[in-house]
Amino acid sequence: MDIKKIAIGSFAYIILTIAIGYFLPDFAIFAAAFAALLAGVYMGRSTFKIINALFEGVVIGLVGGVIGGTIATYLPTLSGGLLAINLGGWLNDMFSDMFQSVVPWLAIPSMAIIGFVFGAIGAYLGMKFLQNK
Repeated sequence: MDIKKIAIGSFAYIILTIAIGYFLPDFAIFAAAFAALLAGVYMGRSTFKIINALFEGVVIGLVGGVIGGTIATYLPTLSGGLLAINLGGWLNDMFSDMFQSVVPWLAIPSMAIIGFVFGAIGAYLGMKFLQNK
């Protein structure tokens, strides 16, 4: 496990999600999934074991999700709303009865869960099909 690669992959996940979500807030949740998938592919293409690829994909997804979700909680979009509301949208829908309003901090677990799943999938695909020989 290379800390430099994890930092680069997590940073790419954060930057892509925030950049796409800033300009296209309605697609922020899809941007998070796409960015985690790309970061996972980056991690997995130089790994030779499936378990290592999956572990590294999960790590970049969790690290990038927690840091990116925290940044997104305080970042507005181009249209003036909070980016965190769009990133935490599916969790807000799930917990709407309990909170009775939109909760911006749900972007943190939302990005972590999306990064966890799609980072692992991307790492597996990168290891399986885009291997550096």
